[in-house]
Amino acid sequence: MNGNASNNIAGNDGPVRDFYCCSLTSQPCDDPVVTVGGFLYERSVVLEYISSQNKEIGKLLREYNTRRDAVLRADPNIELPVPTKEMFRNLFKPIICSKSGRVVRAEDLIEVDFTRVGGPAALAEKIQYRCAVTGEILGNDVPMAVLRTSGNVVTMDCVEKMIKRFMVDPTNGFLMSESDIIPLQRGGNGFSTRNEMLMLDQTLRPRGN
Repeated sequence: MNGNASNNIAGNDGPVRDFYCCSLTSQPCDDPVVTVGGFLYERSVVLEYISSQNKEIGKLLREYNTRRDAVLRADPNIELPVPTKEMFRNLFKPIICSKSGRVVRAEDLIEVDFTRVGGPAALAEKIQYRCAVTGEILGNDVPMAVLRTSGNVVTMDCVEKMIKRFMVDPTNGFLMSESDIIPLQRGGNGFSTRNEMLMLDQTLRPRGN
């Protein structure tokens, strides 16, 4: 299987996108970034997604504050929770880091540098990418990882047999730790599975009612 395989590879949850495709759009990435949990995204797409969520959360927070103030003016003795942005995150599907369990922020994204395969033979075979260290062709059936210290993509075989032996990034000589090795995920999209609805009418009721 080559690096341009179709999206109909079966996984645990059905079709699995190609390894170089965005976890949000399933389209090939032109400017790929990855989370520490191993989910690949097109930079502009995921930044827009994060930005739009923050705007919506801010809007809900302002609306809640307005309504809360009105209720307190009517009855100052009512106990109401102090609103925070976290109260509203469950209204959406935030991108959650699978390692830390925290919401992914723009500054958490790591730039990814796929090594392209050149030459007419590669073009004819529709082979796009290779391991940055061994030169092995990357495909949907090849486990791989991003090296945080360089952004380069290598096979997990390279990680196990070479990189973990010395814990040095072979592409630039930087010392590495285990957390600098980020296995790429093939399924899912990095979203939180939480789907709780925060109902303002219930939140603004006095406690005990």
